[in-house]
Amino acid sequence: MADQTDNTSPRIRFPILEPEQLRGLQLPFLQKGAPAAIQAETFHSMQHRLDEMLTALDARESDLYHVKVELAEARVSFQRDREAMHDMERRIIELEDIIEKQRMTINLQSRTISGPGPAIPRTKPRAMSCGFSTPEHHPFNQEGPRVSHFQHVFSQPPPKFGLASLQTQANAPAFGRIQAPPTSIAPAAAAAAAAGGGGGGSAAFMSPIDRLNAFLPPLVPSPAVEEKLVAMSSLPAVAPEGSMVMEAASLNGKDFAAMLKALFKKTETFGQTYVSTSDATVDNAIDPDIQGFLQACSHPSALPTFQRDPKSRTLLLIKAINLYLVIKVLHICVLFGFDTTADSEIEQMLDLVFPAASANVRVIFYEAIRLQVNRIRNKPLFCNFYNKRKSENAKSLFGYIQHLVQRNHPTIWGDFVELIEEAHSLAIIMFSGPYEFHMRFAEVGDLFDMKTMCTRKTGGICDTMDPRTLMKGCYRVKLGIAPTIVFRDNAAPGTDAMPAIFVGDVLLMPPGSEAQ
Repeated sequence: MADQTDNTSPRIRFPILEPEQLRGLQLPFLQKGAPAAIQAETFHSMQHRLDEMLTALDARESDLYHVKVELAEARVSFQRDREAMHDMERRIIELEDIIEKQRMTINLQSRTISGPGPAIPRTKPRAMSCGFSTPEHHPFNQEGPRVSHFQHVFSQPPPKFGLASLQTQANAPAFGRIQAPPTSIAPAAAAAAAAGGGGGGSAAFMSPIDRLNAFLPPLVPSPAVEEKLVAMSSLPAVAPEGSMVMEAASLNGKDFAAMLKALFKKTETFGQTYVSTSDATVDNAIDPDIQGFLQACSHPSALPTFQRDPKSRTLLLIKAINLYLVIKVLHICVLFGFDTTADSEIEQMLDLVFPAASANVRVIFYEAIRLQVNRIRNKPLFCNFYNKRKSENAKSLFGYIQHLVQRNHPTIWGDFVELIEEAHSLAIIMFSGPYEFHMRFAEVGDLFDMKTMCTRKTGGICDTMDPRTLMKGCYRVKLGIAPTIVFRDNAAPGTDAMPAIFVGDVLLMPPGSEAQ
Protein backbone atom coordinates (compact mmCIF):
# COMPACT_ATOMS: atom_id res chain seq x y z
CA MET A 1 0.00 0.00 0.00
CA ALA A 2 2.79 2.25 0.83
CA ASP A 3 4.51 1.45 -2.41
CA GLN A 4 1.38 2.25 -4.35
CA THR A 5 1.13 5.62 -2.69
CA ASP A 6 4.70 6.41 -3.51
CA ASN A 7 4.17 5.49 -7.16
CA THR A 8 1.05 7.61 -7.67
CA SER A 9 2.19 10.81 -5.93
CA PRO A 10 5.95 11.21 -6.08
CA ARG A 11 7.50 13.96 -3.96
CA ILE A 12 8.84 17.11 -5.54
CA ARG A 13 12.07 18.40 -4.12
CA PHE A 14 12.81 22.16 -4.58
CA PRO A 15 16.37 23.34 -4.50
CA ILE A 16 17.49 25.61 -1.73
CA LEU A 17 18.34 29.08 -3.17
CA GLU A 18 20.11 31.98 -1.62
CA PRO A 19 18.43 35.48 -1.44
CA GLU A 20 20.75 36.78 -4.15
CA GLN A 21 19.62 33.95 -6.43
CA LEU A 22 15.93 34.53 -5.66
CA ARG A 23 16.11 38.14 -6.95
CA GLY A 24 16.99 37.05 -10.47
CA LEU A 25 14.77 33.98 -10.49
CA GLN A 26 12.46 33.80 -13.52
CA LEU A 27 9.34 31.79 -12.74
CA PRO A 28 7.48 30.19 -15.66
CA PHE A 29 4.10 31.71 -14.85
CA LEU A 30 5.63 35.21 -14.69
CA GLN A 31 7.22 35.10 -18.15
CA LYS A 32 5.94 37.10 -21.12
CA GLY A 33 4.45 34.13 -22.85
CA ALA A 34 2.21 33.23 -19.94
CA PRO A 35 -1.32 34.72 -19.60
CA ALA A 36 -1.44 38.06 -17.69
CA ALA A 37 2.31 38.20 -17.54
CA ILE A 38 3.87 40.46 -14.95
CA GLN A 39 7.43 41.64 -15.18
CA ALA A 40 9.25 41.59 -11.88
CA GLU A 41 11.26 44.74 -11.33
CA THR A 42 13.47 45.98 -8.60
CA PHE A 43 12.92 49.26 -6.76
CA HIS A 44 15.73 51.01 -8.59
CA SER A 45 14.45 50.03 -12.00
CA MET A 46 10.94 51.22 -11.12
CA GLN A 47 12.32 54.55 -9.91
CA HIS A 48 14.31 54.90 -13.13
CA ARG A 49 11.25 54.24 -15.26
CA LEU A 50 9.23 56.71 -13.17
CA ASP A 51 11.83 59.42 -13.82
CA GLU A 52 11.69 58.70 -17.54
CA MET A 53 7.91 58.95 -17.55
CA LEU A 54 8.03 62.28 -15.65
CA THR A 55 10.56 63.64 -18.14
CA ALA A 56 8.37 62.54 -21.03
CA LEU A 57 5.36 64.16 -19.33
CA ASP A 58 7.21 67.47 -18.97
CA ALA A 59 8.18 67.34 -22.62
CA ARG A 60 4.56 66.69 -23.61
CA GLU A 61 3.37 69.57 -21.41
CA SER A 62 5.93 71.89 -22.98
CA ASP A 63 4.83 70.82 -26.46
CA LEU A 64 1.21 71.34 -25.45
CA TYR A 65 1.99 74.85 -24.19
CA HIS A 66 3.75 75.81 -27.40
CA VAL A 67 0.86 74.42 -29.41
CA LYS A 68 -1.57 76.51 -27.36
CA VAL A 69 0.54 79.61 -27.91
CA GLU A 70 0.74 78.96 -31.65
CA LEU A 71 -3.00 78.35 -31.75
CA ALA A 72 -3.70 81.65 -29.98
CA GLU A 73 -1.33 83.51 -32.30
CA ALA A 74 -2.91 81.83 -35.31
CA ARG A 75 -6.36 82.91 -34.17
CA VAL A 76 -5.20 86.48 -33.69
CA SER A 77 -3.45 86.46 -37.07
CA PHE A 78 -6.53 84.96 -38.72
CA GLN A 79 -8.74 87.66 -37.22
CA ARG A 80 -6.31 90.36 -38.29
CA ASP A 81 -6.07 88.96 -41.83
CA ARG A 82 -9.83 88.70 -42.08
CA GLU A 83 -10.25 92.34 -41.02
CA ALA A 84 -7.58 93.37 -43.51
CA MET A 85 -9.36 91.45 -46.27
CA HIS A 86 -12.65 93.14 -45.42
CA ASP A 87 -10.94 96.53 -45.49
CA MET A 88 -9.36 95.74 -48.84
CA GLU A 89 -12.68 94.59 -50.25
CA ARG A 90 -14.34 97.81 -49.13
CA ARG A 91 -11.45 99.80 -50.60
CA ILE A 92 -11.73 97.91 -53.90
CA ILE A 93 -15.45 98.65 -54.07
CA GLU A 94 -14.78 102.35 -53.41
CA LEU A 95 -12.09 102.45 -56.10
CA GLU A 96 -14.37 100.71 -58.58
CA ASP A 97 -17.07 103.30 -57.91
CA ILE A 98 -14.56 106.12 -58.40
CA ILE A 99 -13.30 104.58 -61.64
CA GLU A 100 -16.84 104.15 -62.93
CA LYS A 101 -17.67 107.78 -62.13
CA GLN A 102 -14.48 108.95 -63.84
CA ARG A 103 -15.27 106.83 -66.89
CA MET A 104 -18.75 108.30 -67.14
CA THR A 105 -17.37 111.81 -66.77
CA ILE A 106 -14.74 111.23 -69.46
CA ASN A 107 -17.31 109.76 -71.86
CA LEU A 108 -19.62 112.71 -71.27
CA GLN A 109 -16.83 115.19 -71.89
CA SER A 110 -15.73 113.41 -75.05
CA ARG A 111 -19.24 113.70 -76.47
CA THR A 112 -19.68 117.38 -75.65
CA ILE A 113 -16.23 118.73 -76.46
CA SER A 114 -15.64 119.34 -80.15
CA GLY A 115 -12.40 118.72 -81.96
CA PRO A 116 -9.47 120.99 -81.24
CA GLY A 117 -9.03 124.04 -83.42
CA PRO A 118 -5.85 125.01 -85.27
CA ALA A 119 -2.98 125.83 -82.97
CA ILE A 120 -2.08 129.53 -83.29
CA PRO A 121 1.19 130.49 -81.68
CA ARG A 122 0.86 133.51 -79.46
CA THR A 123 3.81 135.54 -78.32
CA LYS A 124 3.89 137.46 -75.07
CA PRO A 125 4.52 141.19 -75.76
CA ARG A 126 6.83 143.25 -73.63
CA ALA A 127 5.30 145.36 -70.92
CA MET A 128 4.44 149.01 -71.72
CA SER A 129 5.21 148.53 -75.39
CA CYS A 130 3.17 150.01 -78.21
CA GLY A 131 3.69 146.95 -80.39
CA PHE A 132 0.96 144.80 -78.79
CA SER A 133 -2.55 144.65 -80.25
CA THR A 134 -5.91 143.54 -78.94
CA PRO A 135 -9.00 142.53 -80.90
CA GLU A 136 -11.33 145.41 -81.76
CA HIS A 137 -15.07 144.86 -82.15
CA HIS A 138 -15.72 146.35 -85.57
CA PRO A 139 -18.10 145.27 -88.33
CA PHE A 140 -15.52 143.22 -90.24
CA ASN A 141 -14.46 141.13 -87.20
CA GLN A 142 -10.80 141.96 -87.71
CA GLU A 143 -8.03 142.88 -85.31
CA GLY A 144 -6.77 146.45 -85.25
CA PRO A 145 -3.93 148.07 -83.35
CA ARG A 146 -4.85 149.47 -79.98
CA VAL A 147 -3.65 152.99 -79.20
CA SER A 148 -1.34 152.92 -76.19
CA HIS A 149 -1.90 155.22 -73.22
CA PHE A 150 1.83 155.98 -73.29
CA GLN A 151 1.82 157.27 -76.88
CA HIS A 152 2.58 160.83 -75.69
CA VAL A 153 5.85 159.62 -74.18
CA PHE A 154 7.43 159.08 -77.57
CA SER A 155 6.86 162.68 -78.67
CA GLN A 156 9.15 163.90 -75.88
CA PRO A 157 12.94 163.66 -75.87
CA PRO A 158 14.27 160.65 -73.97
CA PRO A 159 15.27 161.30 -70.35
CA LYS A 160 18.98 161.52 -69.61
CA PHE A 161 18.91 160.23 -65.98
CA GLY A 162 22.23 161.94 -65.30
CA LEU A 163 23.99 160.41 -68.34
CA ALA A 164 26.84 162.26 -70.00
CA SER A 165 26.31 163.74 -73.44
CA LEU A 166 27.27 161.72 -76.48
CA GLN A 167 30.85 161.97 -77.49
CA THR A 168 31.87 163.99 -80.54
CA GLN A 169 35.14 164.34 -82.31
CA ALA A 170 35.90 167.39 -80.18
CA ASN A 171 35.59 165.72 -76.81
CA ALA A 172 36.48 162.15 -77.84
CA PRO A 173 39.48 160.66 -75.98
CA ALA A 174 42.78 160.30 -77.70
CA PHE A 175 43.67 157.06 -79.45
CA GLY A 176 44.97 154.45 -77.07
CA ARG A 177 43.39 155.96 -73.93
CA ILE A 178 40.24 154.46 -72.40
CA GLN A 179 37.97 156.77 -70.49
CA ALA A 180 36.39 155.28 -67.40
CA PRO A 181 32.57 155.39 -67.41
CA PRO A 182 30.87 157.58 -64.81
CA THR A 183 29.78 155.92 -61.60
CA SER A 184 26.12 156.75 -62.21
CA ILE A 185 25.99 154.62 -65.34
CA ALA A 186 25.07 150.97 -65.04
CA PRO A 187 27.63 148.43 -66.30
CA ALA A 188 25.49 147.44 -69.26
CA ALA A 189 24.97 151.09 -70.26
CA ALA A 190 28.68 151.77 -69.88
CA ALA A 191 29.54 148.83 -72.11
CA ALA A 192 27.05 150.01 -74.70
CA ALA A 193 28.43 153.54 -74.55
CA ALA A 194 31.98 152.26 -74.95
CA ALA A 195 30.95 150.15 -77.93
CA GLY A 196 29.18 153.11 -79.50
CA GLY A 197 32.09 155.47 -78.84
CA GLY A 198 34.58 153.18 -80.51
CA GLY A 199 32.65 152.95 -83.73
CA GLY A 200 33.80 156.20 -85.27
CA GLY A 201 32.35 158.71 -82.81
CA SER A 202 28.71 158.61 -83.99
CA ALA A 203 25.85 157.40 -81.77
CA ALA A 204 23.72 154.46 -82.92
CA PHE A 205 20.10 155.27 -83.79
CA MET A 206 17.47 154.03 -81.25
CA SER A 207 13.75 154.00 -81.90
CA PRO A 208 11.37 155.37 -79.26
CA ILE A 209 10.28 151.81 -78.32
CA ASP A 210 13.89 150.70 -77.89
CA ARG A 211 14.64 153.74 -75.75
CA LEU A 212 11.65 152.98 -73.50
CA ASN A 213 12.40 149.26 -73.22
CA ALA A 214 16.00 150.02 -72.36
CA PHE A 215 14.86 151.46 -69.00
CA LEU A 216 12.23 148.77 -68.20
CA PRO A 217 12.92 145.62 -66.18
CA PRO A 218 13.14 142.43 -68.24
CA LEU A 219 10.09 140.18 -68.47
CA VAL A 220 12.06 137.01 -67.74
CA PRO A 221 11.75 136.26 -64.00
CA SER A 222 14.92 136.29 -61.99
CA PRO A 223 16.19 132.87 -61.00
CA ALA A 224 15.41 131.57 -57.54
CA VAL A 225 17.99 131.77 -54.82
CA GLU A 226 18.67 128.04 -54.88
CA GLU A 227 19.13 128.11 -58.70
CA LYS A 228 21.82 130.81 -58.74
CA LEU A 229 25.43 129.78 -59.07
CA VAL A 230 27.33 130.48 -55.88
CA ALA A 231 31.10 130.47 -55.68
CA MET A 232 32.59 127.97 -53.23
CA SER A 233 34.68 130.72 -51.65
CA SER A 234 31.53 132.62 -50.65
CA LEU A 235 30.06 129.67 -48.68
CA PRO A 236 30.37 129.86 -44.88
CA ALA A 237 32.88 127.62 -43.17
CA VAL A 238 30.30 126.45 -40.62
CA ALA A 239 26.57 125.83 -40.80
CA PRO A 240 24.30 128.82 -40.10
CA GLU A 241 22.93 129.16 -36.61
CA GLY A 242 19.65 127.30 -36.14
CA SER A 243 20.11 124.84 -39.03
CA MET A 244 20.04 121.09 -38.44
CA VAL A 245 22.70 119.03 -40.21
CA MET A 246 22.58 115.25 -40.63
CA GLU A 247 25.14 113.38 -38.58
CA ALA A 248 27.44 111.16 -40.62
CA ALA A 249 27.87 108.54 -37.87
CA SER A 250 26.21 105.15 -38.43
CA LEU A 251 24.24 103.60 -35.57
CA ASN A 252 23.38 99.98 -34.87
CA GLY A 253 20.88 98.09 -32.77
CA LYS A 254 22.92 98.34 -29.58
CA ASP A 255 23.08 102.12 -29.84
CA PHE A 256 19.32 102.43 -30.28
CA ALA A 257 18.72 99.90 -27.50
CA ALA A 258 20.76 102.04 -25.10
CA MET A 259 18.94 105.24 -26.11
CA LEU A 260 15.50 103.64 -25.85
CA LYS A 261 16.34 102.10 -22.50
CA ALA A 262 17.46 105.49 -21.18
CA LEU A 263 14.26 107.13 -22.43
CA PHE A 264 11.89 104.58 -20.88
CA LYS A 265 13.94 104.60 -17.68
CA LYS A 266 13.37 108.35 -17.52
CA THR A 267 9.61 107.91 -17.95
CA GLU A 268 9.61 105.35 -15.14
CA THR A 269 11.51 107.71 -12.85
CA PHE A 270 9.13 110.54 -13.70
CA GLY A 271 6.10 108.38 -12.90
CA GLN A 272 7.48 107.16 -9.58
CA THR A 273 8.49 110.68 -8.52
CA TYR A 274 5.44 112.73 -9.43
CA VAL A 275 2.51 110.29 -9.14
CA SER A 276 -0.35 111.68 -7.06
CA THR A 277 -2.55 109.99 -4.50
CA SER A 278 -5.92 108.64 -5.50
CA ASP A 279 -8.89 110.99 -5.21
CA ALA A 280 -12.27 109.54 -6.17
CA THR A 281 -13.78 112.96 -6.81
CA VAL A 282 -11.03 113.99 -9.23
CA ASP A 283 -10.77 110.58 -10.91
CA ASN A 284 -14.51 110.42 -11.60
CA ALA A 285 -14.71 113.98 -12.96
CA ILE A 286 -12.12 113.65 -15.75
CA ASP A 287 -12.89 114.58 -19.33
CA PRO A 288 -14.31 111.80 -21.57
CA ASP A 289 -11.38 112.13 -23.99
CA ILE A 290 -8.90 111.65 -21.15
CA GLN A 291 -10.88 108.71 -19.82
CA GLY A 292 -10.89 107.10 -23.26
CA PHE A 293 -7.12 107.49 -23.54
CA LEU A 294 -6.57 105.92 -20.10
CA GLN A 295 -8.93 103.06 -20.95
CA ALA A 296 -6.87 102.43 -24.07
CA CYS A 297 -3.78 102.35 -21.85
CA SER A 298 -5.19 99.73 -19.47
CA HIS A 299 -8.62 98.14 -19.86
CA PRO A 300 -12.13 99.66 -19.72
CA SER A 301 -13.21 97.52 -16.77
CA ALA A 302 -9.86 97.73 -14.93
CA LEU A 303 -9.34 101.51 -15.00
CA PRO A 304 -10.96 102.26 -11.58
CA THR A 305 -8.85 99.54 -9.94
CA PHE A 306 -5.65 100.90 -11.47
CA GLN A 307 -6.47 104.41 -10.25
CA ARG A 308 -7.25 103.36 -6.66
CA ASP A 309 -4.24 101.13 -5.99
CA PRO A 310 -1.05 103.21 -5.39
CA LYS A 311 1.27 100.70 -7.12
CA SER A 312 -0.92 100.19 -10.16
CA ARG A 313 -1.59 103.96 -10.34
CA THR A 314 2.14 104.52 -10.85
CA LEU A 315 2.24 101.85 -13.55
CA LEU A 316 -0.78 103.41 -15.26
CA LEU A 317 0.98 106.80 -15.34
CA ILE A 318 4.14 105.25 -16.83
CA LYS A 319 2.09 103.37 -19.43
CA ALA A 320 0.20 106.54 -20.43
CA ILE A 321 3.46 108.43 -21.04
CA ASN A 322 5.04 105.54 -22.96
CA LEU A 323 1.97 105.00 -25.13
CA TYR A 324 1.77 108.67 -26.11
CA LEU A 325 5.48 108.81 -26.94
CA VAL A 326 5.25 105.70 -29.13
CA ILE A 327 2.16 106.91 -31.02
CA LYS A 328 2.87 110.63 -31.38
CA VAL A 329 6.64 111.15 -30.98
CA LEU A 330 8.60 108.00 -31.84
CA HIS A 331 6.76 107.83 -35.15
CA ILE A 332 7.35 109.33 -38.58
CA CYS A 333 4.21 111.47 -38.13
CA VAL A 334 6.16 113.73 -35.75
CA LEU A 335 7.77 115.29 -38.86
CA PHE A 336 4.50 115.74 -40.78
CA GLY A 337 3.07 119.20 -41.27
CA PHE A 338 6.17 121.09 -42.41
CA ASP A 339 6.22 119.99 -46.07
CA THR A 340 2.96 118.52 -47.37
CA THR A 341 4.57 117.18 -50.54
CA ALA A 342 7.20 115.27 -48.60
CA ASP A 343 4.53 114.00 -46.19
CA SER A 344 2.50 112.56 -49.06
CA GLU A 345 5.54 110.91 -50.64
CA ILE A 346 6.65 109.35 -47.33
CA GLU A 347 3.17 107.97 -46.67
CA GLN A 348 3.02 106.42 -50.14
CA MET A 349 6.42 104.79 -49.70
CA LEU A 350 5.48 103.39 -46.28
CA ASP A 351 2.33 101.89 -47.79
CA LEU A 352 4.42 100.14 -50.45
CA VAL A 353 6.82 98.56 -47.93
CA PHE A 354 4.61 95.65 -46.90
CA PRO A 355 5.89 93.05 -44.38
CA ALA A 356 6.84 90.46 -47.01
CA ALA A 357 8.73 92.93 -49.23
CA SER A 358 12.17 91.88 -50.41
CA ALA A 359 15.37 93.34 -49.01
CA ASN A 360 16.09 95.33 -52.18
CA VAL A 361 12.65 96.97 -52.10
CA ARG A 362 13.02 97.89 -48.45
CA VAL A 363 16.48 99.38 -49.05
CA ILE A 364 15.20 101.55 -51.91
CA PHE A 365 12.18 102.92 -50.09
CA TYR A 366 13.81 103.47 -46.70
CA GLU A 367 16.74 105.22 -48.36
CA ALA A 368 14.25 107.49 -50.14
CA ILE A 369 12.50 108.17 -46.83
CA ARG A 370 15.85 108.99 -45.24
CA LEU A 371 16.64 111.51 -47.98
CA GLN A 372 13.25 113.17 -47.59
CA VAL A 373 13.62 113.43 -43.81
CA ASN A 374 17.10 114.94 -44.04
CA ARG A 375 15.99 117.35 -46.76
CA ILE A 376 13.19 118.54 -44.49
CA ARG A 377 15.20 118.82 -41.30
CA ASN A 378 18.02 120.81 -42.94
CA LYS A 379 15.70 123.62 -44.03
CA PRO A 380 16.13 126.86 -42.06
CA LEU A 381 12.57 127.06 -40.72
CA PHE A 382 12.33 123.43 -39.63
CA CYS A 383 13.86 124.20 -36.24
CA ASN A 384 11.02 126.60 -35.43
CA PHE A 385 8.46 124.08 -36.65
CA TYR A 386 9.95 121.30 -34.54
CA ASN A 387 10.02 123.47 -31.43
CA LYS A 388 6.35 124.22 -31.98
CA ARG A 389 5.65 120.50 -32.39
CA LYS A 390 7.45 119.80 -29.09
CA SER A 391 5.30 122.39 -27.33
CA GLU A 392 2.11 120.92 -28.80
CA ASN A 393 2.98 117.37 -27.73
CA ALA A 394 4.02 118.51 -24.26
CA LYS A 395 0.72 120.31 -23.67
CA SER A 396 -1.32 117.43 -25.08
CA LEU A 397 0.41 114.73 -23.03
CA PHE A 398 0.31 116.76 -19.82
CA GLY A 399 -3.42 117.26 -20.35
CA TYR A 400 -3.90 113.48 -20.45
CA ILE A 401 -1.94 112.78 -17.24
CA GLN A 402 -2.61 115.92 -15.21
CA HIS A 403 -4.94 114.22 -12.70
CA LEU A 404 -2.41 111.41 -12.13
CA VAL A 405 0.51 113.69 -11.19
CA GLN A 406 1.30 116.36 -8.61
CA ARG A 407 0.61 119.40 -10.77
CA ASN A 408 1.84 121.90 -8.16
CA HIS A 409 5.24 120.28 -7.66
CA PRO A 410 7.97 122.91 -8.26
CA THR A 411 10.17 120.72 -10.50
CA ILE A 412 7.59 118.66 -12.38
CA TRP A 413 7.41 120.87 -15.48
CA GLY A 414 11.19 121.09 -15.88
CA ASP A 415 11.61 117.31 -15.73
CA PHE A 416 8.62 116.83 -18.04
CA VAL A 417 10.04 119.21 -20.66
CA GLU A 418 13.40 117.44 -20.46
CA LEU A 419 11.64 114.13 -21.10
CA ILE A 420 9.81 115.55 -24.14
CA GLU A 421 13.05 117.04 -25.51
CA GLU A 422 14.88 113.71 -25.27
CA ALA A 423 12.03 111.84 -26.98
CA HIS A 424 11.91 114.28 -29.92
CA SER A 425 15.69 114.23 -30.31
CA LEU A 426 15.61 110.43 -30.43
CA ALA A 427 12.85 110.54 -33.06
CA ILE A 428 15.00 112.72 -35.33
CA ILE A 429 17.88 110.25 -35.05
CA MET A 430 15.62 107.25 -35.66
CA PHE A 431 14.23 108.53 -38.96
CA SER A 432 17.41 110.18 -40.30
CA GLY A 433 18.82 106.84 -41.43
CA PRO A 434 17.64 103.72 -43.30
CA TYR A 435 16.40 102.20 -40.04
CA GLU A 436 13.18 100.29 -39.51
CA PHE A 437 11.42 100.09 -36.15
CA HIS A 438 8.32 98.23 -35.03
CA MET A 439 6.91 98.88 -31.55
CA ARG A 440 4.11 96.88 -29.94
CA PHE A 441 2.59 96.91 -26.46
CA ALA A 442 1.43 93.62 -24.99
CA GLU A 443 -2.36 93.60 -24.90
CA VAL A 444 -4.46 92.57 -21.94
CA GLY A 445 -4.92 88.79 -21.97
CA ASP A 446 -1.84 87.92 -24.03
CA LEU A 447 0.12 84.87 -22.88
CA PHE A 448 3.44 85.62 -21.23
CA ASP A 449 6.44 85.09 -23.52
CA MET A 450 9.86 85.21 -21.93
CA LYS A 451 11.50 86.08 -25.26
CA THR A 452 9.65 89.37 -25.74
CA MET A 453 8.48 90.26 -22.21
CA CYS A 454 9.87 90.79 -18.74
CA THR A 455 7.78 90.80 -15.58
CA ARG A 456 7.28 93.82 -13.35
CA LYS A 457 7.84 92.92 -9.69
CA THR A 458 5.09 94.34 -7.50
CA GLY A 459 5.32 92.05 -4.47
CA GLY A 460 2.81 89.50 -5.78
CA ILE A 461 2.96 85.76 -6.28
CA CYS A 462 4.43 86.18 -9.76
CA ASP A 463 7.64 87.67 -8.34
CA THR A 464 8.72 84.31 -6.85
CA MET A 465 8.38 82.38 -10.13
CA ASP A 466 10.94 82.07 -12.88
CA PRO A 467 9.95 82.92 -16.47
CA ARG A 468 9.71 79.27 -17.55
CA THR A 469 7.26 78.50 -14.78
CA LEU A 470 5.18 81.51 -15.76
CA MET A 471 5.10 80.31 -19.35
CA LYS A 472 4.10 76.77 -18.37
CA GLY A 473 1.47 78.10 -15.99
CA CYS A 474 -0.14 80.11 -18.84
CA TYR A 475 0.08 83.44 -17.00
CA ARG A 476 -1.41 86.32 -18.92
CA VAL A 477 -0.72 90.04 -19.28
CA LYS A 478 -2.65 92.41 -17.05
CA LEU A 479 -0.92 95.61 -18.22
CA GLY A 480 1.72 96.21 -20.89
CA ILE A 481 3.88 98.98 -19.44
CA ALA A 482 6.68 99.36 -22.02
CA PRO A 483 6.66 98.25 -25.68
CA THR A 484 8.60 95.47 -27.34
CA ILE A 485 10.77 97.05 -30.07
CA VAL A 486 12.33 95.24 -33.04
CA PHE A 487 14.93 96.87 -35.27
CA ARG A 488 16.37 96.44 -38.76
CA ASP A 489 19.18 98.31 -40.52
CA ASN A 490 18.20 98.19 -44.19
CA ALA A 491 21.61 99.48 -45.28
CA ALA A 492 23.43 96.44 -43.86
CA PRO A 493 23.46 93.31 -46.04
CA GLY A 494 21.63 90.20 -44.90
CA THR A 495 19.25 91.87 -42.45
CA ASP A 496 16.05 89.92 -43.12
CA ALA A 497 15.39 89.14 -39.46
CA MET A 498 14.30 91.83 -37.04
CA PRO A 499 15.73 91.10 -33.58
CA ALA A 500 14.19 92.58 -30.45
CA ILE A 501 16.39 95.37 -29.13
CA PHE A 502 14.06 96.25 -26.25
CA VAL A 503 11.93 93.77 -24.26
CA GLY A 504 8.56 95.01 -23.10
CA ASP A 505 7.79 95.37 -19.40
CA VAL A 506 4.48 93.74 -18.36
CA LEU A 507 2.35 93.20 -15.27
CA LEU A 508 1.00 89.62 -15.05
CA MET A 509 -2.09 88.02 -13.58
CA PRO A 510 -2.68 84.35 -12.63
CA PRO A 511 -4.39 82.09 -15.17
CA GLY A 512 -8.17 82.10 -14.99
CA SER A 513 -8.42 85.61 -13.53
CA GLU A 514 -9.67 88.70 -15.34
CA ALA A 515 -8.22 92.20 -15.57
CA GLN A 516 -10.21 93.95 -12.87
